[in-house]
Amino acid sequence: MSEQVGILCPRCGCRHLEVNYGRHRQGYYFRKRVCRNCGKEVRTKEVAMGVAPACNTGTGIREL
Repeated sequence: MSEQVGILCPRCGCRHLEVNYGRHRQGYYFRKRVCRNCGKEVRTKEVAMGVAPACNTGTGIREL
C-alpha cells in the first residue's frame, strides 16, 4: 500500500485544495488554499527542502 502525501481539508478530508493566493516571503512561501469540495480556506507556510539556491549572475544565466 502506498503512502499518500499532501494536504487534507481539515473540515471534509478532501485533497483537492486549489491555491487562491500565494506570496514569497523571506525563506518560505505563504499560500491560501480553498477546498474544492466544501470551500474551507487553509493557509500554508511552505519551505523548500533539499534544493540548492540558484544565483543570478546578472548575465541572464542562473547558476547553482
